[in-house]
Amino acid sequence: GESNLLERMLLLIKAPSFEIQEKIAEGSEILMDLVKEIRKLIYDEETREMKNMQDKWRDEDRKEAREEGMKEGIEQGIEQNQLNIIKNMQKLNFDLESMQKVTGLNKKEINKILNN
Repeated sequence: GESNLLERMLLLIKAPSFEIQEKIAEGSEILMDLVKEIRKLIYDEETREMKNMQDKWRDEDRKEAREEGMKEGIEQGIEQNQLNIIKNMQKLNFDLESMQKVTGLNKKEINKILNN
């Protein structure tokens, strides 16, 4: 009955290939029409263009995320390097003014690093 048709429709929609869709639709004009409409939709020029745009956006999003990640990584690396330089300068008994000149950081920033 109706529930069997609905179940077959769902199976048809989830089917991984047209061959399997046709086997599921066998014997039902409604389901065969659905298979034809799915094929039209998949092979339709506009649908392919939309998919290509979607893929392009996804690629651009990944590129932006990768670039942002690299930028953050570089910033973290710079901060870690400054921390290491200041800690090493402290071990070598550099005064605060010399640390400022070498690193370009102000007293507050240097003191923050030294106190952490």
